[in-house]
Amino acid sequence: MMLKPAFNCRTAKTNCQMISLKRSNRGKQDKSPLLRAPLLIILTGLGLLLIAVQILANAGSYIHSWFIRVEHPVTFSFTAYNQLLSTHVKDGRVDYSGLSRSPDLEKAVRELEQISADHIVNPTDQLAFWINTYNLVNLKNIVEHYPLADVRKIEAASSGRKYIIGGTPLSAQDIQMQILTPMLYKEPRGLFLMCHGARGDPPLMDHALNRPHFDSDANTATYLFVNDPDNVFLEADSHTLYLSRYFQRNEAVLTNYAGSPHRFALMFLDPATRPLVELPDLKTAFLSKFDFRLNDANPGGK
Repeated sequence: MMLKPAFNCRTAKTNCQMISLKRSNRGKQDKSPLLRAPLLIILTGLGLLLIAVQILANAGSYIHSWFIRVEHPVTFSFTAYNQLLSTHVKDGRVDYSGLSRSPDLEKAVRELEQISADHIVNPTDQLAFWINTYNLVNLKNIVEHYPLADVRKIEAASSGRKYIIGGTPLSAQDIQMQILTPMLYKEPRGLFLMCHGARGDPPLMDHALNRPHFDSDANTATYLFVNDPDNVFLEADSHTLYLSRYFQRNEAVLTNYAGSPHRFALMFLDPATRPLVELPDLKTAFLSKFDFRLNDANPGGK
């Protein structure tokens, strides 16, 4: 008579545990894609929602652009913009309280709605046009959110809020990244004529830019910014040349032109200062802080 093998409880228990573990792991693996799918759907939905919100927020601008009769001049004079600058800008600071009540601001913005720069062929005229436009759009954006103390509060609006320029809806960020940046690689001094509204930015000039005075304005603005100790600072003990984060933010443009932002700054340092920093062991760095406070002539609101 054949004997059946004795039942091994320990072996059976181990096998059962292994089977249970495999089933458990299989369950986790099977559920993982199911868990990821809803997450992807949620993220996609949020992305689409944000796009929809931006479109709805600018729907009026898009619709308005359909009915604008666009002109294509070969040059353009920023008459209304020049008037508001001469009235509301002093020593680089802006009287936003007065600007918010000025009819010249709305007039200047409306002028640009029907002016296209596509027939402006002179490079200096083009650059002056778009820097004026960039600064004007930023002024308008700030006034729409005024009072405020810190420009970081309107960063999202700078990229999302569209204004009509020559029949085309454009944000300040669109103008800077898509239009101005390629020009600035050839003329980096233009960086120091642009103002986003922060005290750490180059000061806003009290007049509109134009071709006859562009070279003089660009040299003056660059020289003053570079020779401001808040922007360029030499620590003598460590032989370190510190630059504002504004230089770091525009590092690609300045490096393309001069090899580095620090080399660019050295080109515009006052002759009385320059020999002190032309040292073999000169170190370079960027300042850790940036002044994001609004360049308001009357801090405290309306």
